[in-house]
Amino acid sequence: MTAGPEPVPRTRQVRIVRHEARAAADRALHAALHRIVLAWWPILQQAVAAALAWWVARHVFEHDDPLFAPMAAIVALNTPRGERGTNAIRVVAGVVTGVLVGQAASTLLGRNYVGVAAAIFFALLITAAAGNARTTMAQAAVSAVIAVAMGGDAGLTRALDAVFGGAVALLFSQLLFPADPLRLLRRSESELLADLARALDLTSHSLRHDDRSSAFTLWQRLRPLYAAAAELSKACDMMVASAQRSPRRRNQRAPLQSELLSVAHLSLLGNSCLTLSRESQSVPPEHRREFAPAINEAAALLQMLASDPADPALRQLTVFSALDVVGQVPEEGPGRLKAAWESLRWVVHDLAIFAGAKPETAREALG
Repeated sequence: MTAGPEPVPRTRQVRIVRHEARAAADRALHAALHRIVLAWWPILQQAVAAALAWWVARHVFEHDDPLFAPMAAIVALNTPRGERGTNAIRVVAGVVTGVLVGQAASTLLGRNYVGVAAAIFFALLITAAAGNARTTMAQAAVSAVIAVAMGGDAGLTRALDAVFGGAVALLFSQLLFPADPLRLLRRSESELLADLARALDLTSHSLRHDDRSSAFTLWQRLRPLYAAAAELSKACDMMVASAQRSPRRRNQRAPLQSELLSVAHLSLLGNSCLTLSRESQSVPPEHRREFAPAINEAAALLQMLASDPADPALRQLTVFSALDVVGQVPEEGPGRLKAAWESLRWVVHDLAIFAGAKPETAREALG
């Protein structure tokens, strides 16, 4: 009988487990530090804005317990940059609507469970009919409850505090520290390019190893990319609106408009990469290893451009390098392999146009 593999010694197993635990702890610490680096400045703005809103309500307008002013400032600014001004308006609109509905409900129905239920129902119904976001609806419902439950001037005080907090949030988001729409948009482009590069790397890995676990990992990575590509287009509209609202960013409206065309091509590139990943799984097993390197080259180009999508020299290099990839297309092969190569050609086509090539140049290079 053939002897089986020798069991791994227990001491070695312990060392392996310890090494993996340390590696996992290092990755978690690195991720936490990265999140802190990204978050500390917006968080500091929220803290200062909340304190300023409290001071204004307490010492300028003489509210004894201005709890809702700092709360409104925090909620308004606790959203991605580029949306903070809009969120401030949503918070104030929700609070004012809720207070008005709550006061009417308490007057007509009394301060009881019927009044609370009616106030919540009509506050949510009015904000829903106006097409407002969930933030507005939640603020309206909470304010309606407070207006009914506390009665008197509590609802009005909350509405005034929300106006103070919202005003401070607008001061911070639109005048003092407005978002840089062009920078945020290019950061979004960079993140999507990097995600697409990783997806193509996984695609190549699944072709080289041809195992189920690689294919499963690939599908897990691809699912969020469908939503990410769609969200980028929505981000464009948000950034243009942000530039129009902020006096300090209005000079960016023209560059943003020209960037919209590039984003459209990036969305097409995302769809092409996803199609390539899907088509590659149908390549016959005997041709997978020869197809994988070309996908690796495309992934490397995406990762290179992700480092700085706005760099003209990097864009030009990407165009020249991308068009070289299609030179590897074989003249013969089974239909599934040809379909996968055709998907790769479209990835190259969309990447070249996003990087600055003229559409006719990209089409001619593809043949």
